[in-house]
Amino acid sequence: MENSQELCTTNGFQHQPLDRTQPSIRLLEIKPRLDPNTSKTVLLNGKPFVVWRNLFNFLDLASTHHWSGLSTPCRYWVDALCIDQSSILERNHQVAQMGKIFAGAQRVHVWLGQVPSADTECVRSFFEDPVDKISFSDWSFTIRRNMHVIECNIFHNEYWSRAWVTQEILLARDVVIVCGTHHIKMLRLVERARYFVLNWFDTAFQLLAIPENDHSQTAGLPLITLLSYFRLKKCKIAHDRVYSLLSLCNGPDVVSVDYNVRCCDLAYQIL
Repeated sequence: MENSQELCTTNGFQHQPLDRTQPSIRLLEIKPRLDPNTSKTVLLNGKPFVVWRNLFNFLDLASTHHWSGLSTPCRYWVDALCIDQSSILERNHQVAQMGKIFAGAQRVHVWLGQVPSADTECVRSFFEDPVDKISFSDWSFTIRRNMHVIECNIFHNEYWSRAWVTQEILLARDVVIVCGTHHIKMLRLVERARYFVLNWFDTAFQLLAIPENDHSQTAGLPLITLLSYFRLKKCKIAHDRVYSLLSLCNGPDVVSVDYNVRCCDLAYQIL
């Protein structure tokens, strides 16, 4: 979310105002094919909109691969596109709803980005199940021989260190990890990491590697405890370190989403 504001001034598309007096969001429907050129411009309601390369790659993939497993057409909520990042009032309104958005979504897709061509086959093998018991030993050998490739592309991926992904994953009822053109359930990914004893301990991924729908490690914790627990998360806007955890904390609602508030005042509210 924090990166999206820097692109707003270059876009021809203008968001139509949302009704901020009640819960309301926008959804994105991805058409069968994006503009085939290599630019970072997509069309929103027929108007050009500049996005970061990583998001463009995901939209391009989603327009051609039907790995969602959900009904067609699949509608997405993407904060960089569905929130008018130039409006602080709208950002306040939308961020306050994000916990409900991710908790209510049919499925949350975690996009780890493109995979280098040299690593594609290894990632594919790790994500896919062996065909039968006979091929299991070969499959296992391939993974163990290429552990460094798996660790680099998946478990040490920069995605896991972002502040906003915490609630996206912990509140979701169904999480699918997408890496290049390959995908796997979050629960299955955790099982494989433990089975192969991969080097994912003390990584940002480990904090989120909990059994599906078992949030006992974080459920019911006060905000200040969550801030300590996820203190290594990264964000460009200091407010997001707090706002990204509001939907997970327990206790009185003493902190409201307001990007106009000074950081020192926000810290005072928390304390």
